[in-house]
Amino acid sequence: MNTVPKSPVYQYTFTRGGAGSKDHSDIPAAAAEEFAHSLELLSNTSLHLSLFKIILPDLKPDAAGKVMQRAFGNRGMISLLASGGFAVLLIGTETRESITNAMTVEFLHVAQSDLGLRSRLEIAAIHRPAPEIGDPEDIIAQLSGLPTERYPVGRAA
Repeated sequence: MNTVPKSPVYQYTFTRGGAGSKDHSDIPAAAAEEFAHSLELLSNTSLHLSLFKIILPDLKPDAAGKVMQRAFGNRGMISLLASGGFAVLLIGTETRESITNAMTVEFLHVAQSDLGLRSRLEIAAIHRPAPEIGDPEDIIAQLSGLPTERYPVGRAA
């Protein structure tokens, strides 16, 4: 039986727009429109996408933004959610969803440790092939409304 080799995980560096809020002015996050436009462009690819809603409830917005940037930097695109917290788009995450989720939690714990910060995590995720994402605004609204899984303050390995 012929098997198709698994494609590599792609890393993209995104050009980030303004954060859109003076409370988050130094957070290099994509504007909601830019985030939705990126999803729309990716819908014509065969890449696997992971969208995360991440809330760091024990941190002030600026500190939470620094953690997000440290955790995901060039790995993905970060945007502020109107419902609170952050949306993160990771591209090419074809590993098992549980592994992708665990890696995301680990990235956040390491970033907090590196910055000398500590917070619980609240995370929700949507994993789909890009063509199945559908309307970008609908999927972002769905992500915003998802219940989150809570993670205690943790230590990075």
